[in-house]
Amino acid sequence: PRSLQMLGQIALMRNQLEEARSLLRQSVAIAPQVKATHALLAQVESRLGNAELAEQQQGAMVGLSEEFQW
Repeated sequence: PRSLQMLGQIALMRNQLEEARSLLRQSVAIAPQVKATHALLAQVESRLGNAELAEQQQGAMVGLSEEFQW
């Protein structure tokens, strides 16, 4: 899941938003407890104009630890 998160972050930085969303969704499916992945996915959804999906990801972050250890 960490490699998927990193690849998603790279795709986001390259403005490859659909690829970023796919990779980050895979990472969330495997490790839903990783707050940083939800934050990245919220950014992607926001940039794609999906405000509701971005808010869902922000909501999923509530209660998750900032200090998740892979």
